[in-house]
Amino acid sequence: MSGEKKINILIADDEEGLRFSLASILEMEGYDVKTAEDGASALELVKENDFDIAFFDIRMPGMNGVEALKNIKVASPETVVVIMTAYAMNDLIKEAVREGAFACISKPFEIDDILNTVKEIISKRMALVITSDASVADFFNANFATCGFFVVCESDLNKALRLAERRKPELVFIDAAYRGSASSVSSAAGSYSKVVLIGQDLQESPGAAFKHISLSKSAVSEFLQSDGKKNASIVSGDTINSNNLKLALTAKGYDTSVFNGEDAFFKGRAAGNCDFIIIDSEASADPEKFCSRIRQCGAAGVIIFIFDYNTPLSEELKKLDVLFLQRPFDSKDVIKLMERQ
Repeated sequence: MSGEKKINILIADDEEGLRFSLASILEMEGYDVKTAEDGASALELVKENDFDIAFFDIRMPGMNGVEALKNIKVASPETVVVIMTAYAMNDLIKEAVREGAFACISKPFEIDDILNTVKEIISKRMALVITSDASVADFFNANFATCGFFVVCESDLNKALRLAERRKPELVFIDAAYRGSASSVSSAAGSYSKVVLIGQDLQESPGAAFKHISLSKSAVSEFLQSDGKKNASIVSGDTINSNNLKLALTAKGYDTSVFNGEDAFFKGRAAGNCDFIIIDSEASADPEKFCSRIRQCGAAGVIIFIFDYNTPLSEELKKLDVLFLQRPFDSKDVIKLMERQ
């Protein structure tokens, strides 16, 4: 999401004072900002404008932030949504994360939390995937999103062409089903992008305009680099605390992803790509089994377990070279432990 264009931001919150103050601060930072007082108004603005980032209050009249998020992902999949909440609405927060919210920020928040979140989003490299195959979209979301890329999947070729021209993604993957249009995509994306033709079995040369790869994890491994940054995965059911830790790690230069449990972590196939795996013991029914499974995946990353104060580290975890912290702890404690490795 880098480039010379101004970043467009939407703020949707029924609290007028917060909308005004947050918009003013972001505008002083050089961003273009529009505001809405409810989800329905925000959705209309999304349909009329190209927003890079949208901040949504999770509890608004008419249409709450999660419902708005679902609609925005259909109308504008390239818009990154951040949820704001002043309430302990765990079910809604978890649903927002499942539906693709980038982060959940608790109110009252420090303005640096907002500014750091914006900087994190716009620093991410963008990968545009043009395909109508849901399994292909899932493949790229799993393998690229955990390595510092912002992934946008689009099935409508015309919309994809407009997006490529407007946002200049670093990587564009186009399904072989659209092969005749690959040169058009390359032209729209310009010299900013590397355009790659993808398919299950591509034998013949696609020509000089773009590369081609078969759709397999080994074939895309060359793209799973993130400018030397180290990757960290946080596995936790506590959305607010994990997001605070994510912000701290991002500020230190780590590409960080958050998963709300074991199933989400392994479904995302993140284990093999991570330098650090930080696990809240409350997110795992069987810590020893979880760590063994990570090692069985061939992952060599450092595992850090977070335990309650009176929970001893088991002998089995010690054999797996697992580090641990006990509550209460600060994000700085996690970072210090990581930097000693």
